[in-house]
Parts: sequence; C-alpha cells; structure tokens
Amino acid sequence: MLQRSTITLVVNGSKRRIVCEHGQEEHLQHAGKYLDKRLREMKSNVGNIAENELFVLTALMLIDDLSEAHTRITELQKTLNNAASSSQARLAHDAIPVGASPVNALPVNERRLEQTTRRIEQLAKLFEAG
Repeated sequence: MLQRSTITLVVNGSKRRIVCEHGQEEHLQHAGKYLDKRLREMKSNVGNIAENELFVLTALMLIDDLSEAHTRITELQKTLNNAASSSQARLAHDAIPVGASPVNALPVNERRLEQTTRRIEQLAKLFEAG
C-alpha cells in the first residue's frame, strides 16, 4: 500500500492542500512555486481575469513551453544520432584491416578520436545552451 502525504501549496494567493505519494513532497512544492510564478506572470500580462481563465491560459502557456522543449530535444537527439552515425562510419573506414599492423593505424585512429571528442564536446555545449 502506498504511503500518502499532504502538502499545502500557495497558488495564486490561495492555500491548496494536495495529497501525494510519500517522497514527492519536495518535488511538488517546487512545481507549485513554479506554477504560482507563471500564474503571476500571466496575470501581469492579461490583467485581472477570472481565476479559471487565468489557470487555462497559464496551462496553455506551459504546454506551449513543453512543446518547444520537446521539439528542441528531438532536434538535439537527431544531431547526436547523426554525429554518432558519422563517427561510426569514420571508425569503420579507419578500422585496421585483417592482417595489417595495428602500429601503422595508430596515428589515423588517434586523429579520429580527437576529432570525435571535439565534436562531442561541441554537441554537449549546444545541448547545455539549448
């Protein structure tokens, strides 16, 4: 049986009691504060409107933000997948042929490893900035 907890959130100036699974309290407190912040932003943009309309507009704004974030994540995943495919193709191209001396292939593989490392670092910076 799941343990339940009750927390109190202040959202749009009103205290609201929320029942949640034990251990989720901190996460929900954070989410409640974020929701309250976004509600206040919406209220400052549209003025005094009915609370239910304020909640609907804020929900739509949050869904739009989520959709944009999802699109950006999908784009970054494609970029990472393309980089990985490109790196795999280069590695396959630079593979040591059967019977060849591995010593002769070291400079080529080292150069490819450095290039791949730089590319991964660039992608990580893009992802962090995203």
